[in-house]
Amino acid sequence: MKNHTKTPENPAIELLTVAEAARLLRVSGQCVYHMVWRGEMPHVRVASRILIHRAVIDGMLAKGYPRPVGRPARSKTQAPAKTLTA
Repeated sequence: MKNHTKTPENPAIELLTVAEAARLLRVSGQCVYHMVWRGEMPHVRVASRILIHRAVIDGMLAKGYPRPVGRPARSKTQAPAKTLTA
């Protein structure tokens, strides 16, 4: 089986495991599995393994993933939400 980790012989990573993708996105492996199950992350299945193209992760990072759960991404022109004080 081919090793998908970064080595001097293989400087470019083409396919990542769930654990490798999670480390790059700074989320848990379970979060990556949920993104795969919801169809939010394109992937390849090889037998029982889920492999994710590095370009997918790079694209997600370029778009600002991960975002905090429950909060929509704020545009740069949008003012911050005001907080209520007692």
